[in-house]
Amino acid sequence: ISHKGGVQLHLIKDIPVAAGLGGGSSDAAACLNFLNKHFKYPVTKERLHQIATEIGADVPFFLYDIESANVSGIGEIVEKFNEEALELNIITPKIYCNTADVYKTFREKFYKETKEIDKFKNLKSYQIFEKFSIDEANDLYLPALHLYPELKGYAKDGFLFSGSGSSFFKLT
Repeated sequence: ISHKGGVQLHLIKDIPVAAGLGGGSSDAAACLNFLNKHFKYPVTKERLHQIATEIGADVPFFLYDIESANVSGIGEIVEKFNEEALELNIITPKIYCNTADVYKTFREKFYKETKEIDKFKNLKSYQIFEKFSIDEANDLYLPALHLYPELKGYAKDGFLFSGSGSSFFKLT
């Protein structure tokens, strides 16, 4: 709804907060895309991408109409990746994982310089489930576990950790 000097939005959210499922990032990207379209595309896709990167690491991925991508850097490099959609079983415990705190803990206690990201680049998602443990597949699992030890009770066989948490997922 437009009004003097801006736009008023009302958001209905079904993705749990602090679940590591990209809910806030997808909301931010949807808002950027909506505002750009509403105001007749005053911002180029490149500038929109730059704004999205400044908002958050996962936001650029959600700007694009793609189902699967390899995302690297701090989230600003988004490369489409072709694979079929997967059926997943998702568990989201009622544990609020603060994204900023998880990333801070990662940087301070768990960060290691590596070029191993390439080992994931050409793998299909189901291959990641087959080849990697929960902490190998997601660098943020151990920092989240450090901050929220109760997550350990939800880390069942075959499950991986989503984003900065608190959701776990596996193939159905």
